[in-house]
Amino acid sequence: MHPNPGRRSDGTSCVKESVLLVTVVLVLAAGCGTSGKPHSSSAPELSPATTAGSVPPTATPTSTLPAASSSTTVQGPSGPPTDYPAAQNNPPSLAGAYPQGTMVNLSTVIKALTTYEDWVWSHPNPALVANYELPAGSAYPDEINDVTQFHQHRLHAAPTPTEIDFVKVTVAPKPQPLLADGKPRQLNGHQWFLGGIVTVVYKSTPTPLLNANGKPSGQQFNPTHLGPTAVSISLVQGTDGQFRIDDTTPLNPAGGIATLEQNP
Repeated sequence: MHPNPGRRSDGTSCVKESVLLVTVVLVLAAGCGTSGKPHSSSAPELSPATTAGSVPPTATPTSTLPAASSSTTVQGPSGPPTDYPAAQNNPPSLAGAYPQGTMVNLSTVIKALTTYEDWVWSHPNPALVANYELPAGSAYPDEINDVTQFHQHRLHAAPTPTEIDFVKVTVAPKPQPLLADGKPRQLNGHQWFLGGIVTVVYKSTPTPLLNANGKPSGQQFNPTHLGPTAVSISLVQGTDGQFRIDDTTPLNPAGGIATLEQNP
């Protein structure tokens, strides 16, 4: 679907601002961006079609959603479409994007941010983009543009979860040095980390767009590239201690993306 860091449609950088820089490598399969949905560097590429009615930011897709398919992936469609996180009235928790005590799992962070981005695409509200993308990051402007375009066109994405085929933390984030008094450095009561690299593979597919009634609009968001797309993404903590997407750079590994998954 959309490229959540895997969502970008053009494979260009996508991300946000920070207080803590954590370099993360993501391999997307939906255009390019950090999540698996298609993002763009300009206006979203929508297939021609007429739309009617308005789409409230909280509109919930109806039973016309595509049927769920079995998945053996790290994260993706599973169970009835009505149970998809993006099909719910309220946004999913971002608890997974925060450190857990003195530890942080960047794989969990990516999955949490991707799930939240899916929800925002299904309930377009530009004000919520800052919850998963850092405003100072390179991807933020494009993401704001995409979500704003959906809202203005009275459309929203079908809630099918972005599919993440592969995730690997290649360099674990490290806590900042202790303070002079021996206490840990913190951000809003959370351990402050620096560093970290993750490799992720998203599956990129066109994103069906629905109208205000949750019915197919006849339009879709088309990523520039379909299938696996490699992307390097930096993750940083904001002043609230939560990790967000900061910057992304497309990858073109020698031998293809499959080689990334084969590396130990």
